[in-house]
Amino acid sequence: MVRLGKFIGLMVASCGLLAAEVRFGLPVASLENSKPFRFIDLTDNKFAMAQRGDIVVATVVYGGPWRYFVDVAVSNRGSKPVTLVDDFVRFHKNGTAVAASNTRMIAAELQRGIEMAAAPKVTPVTFAGNVKAIQERAALEKEREQKQDMVTHVSAFAHEKQSLELAPGKMTMYTYVFNAPDREKMGFELCIVAGEQEFKYEYKK
Repeated sequence: MVRLGKFIGLMVASCGLLAAEVRFGLPVASLENSKPFRFIDLTDNKFAMAQRGDIVVATVVYGGPWRYFVDVAVSNRGSKPVTLVDDFVRFHKNGTAVAASNTRMIAAELQRGIEMAAAPKVTPVTFAGNVKAIQERAALEKEREQKQDMVTHVSAFAHEKQSLELAPGKMTMYTYVFNAPDREKMGFELCIVAGEQEFKYEYKK
C-alpha cells in the first residue's frame, strides 16, 4: 500500500511536470523564485501577483525565446489617482534593455498569418488515412482558434489603447510585446513601475 502511494505520488508529480502551463498555445514563462508572489487566476491562467502600498500588480509572460507577450494587470487600491508612465513595463534580457514593440502592429501581423494559412485538403484514400487526415485537420483548427483568440486578446488589451490613469479602485489590463535580440537564452527580467512602487520579476534561464 505504501509503495502504491509512492507510485501514485510520482505519477502526479510527473504529470505536473509534463502539463506545463500554456497561454493561447504558447508556453508560459516560469519565475526564478515564485515565493514572493501570490498566484491568481485571470483569463484562464495564473498571474503572479504582488502588492506594494496601494498598488497591486499581476502579470503573466508567454512566448519566447525571442518574442515575448506580457500581460499586466494593475490595480489602484488607494484613495488617490495613479498615473503610469508610457514605459512602465520594462524588459531586460542578458542585462540589455529591450524596447516594447508596437502591439497593434504585432496583432495585425498575427492576423495576416492566420488568414494566409490555408487548411489542407482531405483526400481520403483509406479509412486509416482518412482518420489521420481528420485528426490533423482538427489539430490545425484548434491551433488556428488559439491564434485567433490571441489576436483578439492582444488587440483588445494593447497597451497603446489603454488609459494610463488609474482611478481609485480601478484595475486595467495591458498587453506588451518584446522582441528580444538573443534567441538562444531564455532568462530575462521584468521591472514594472507603478506610481512610486517598483515590482521586479525574474524569469528562469
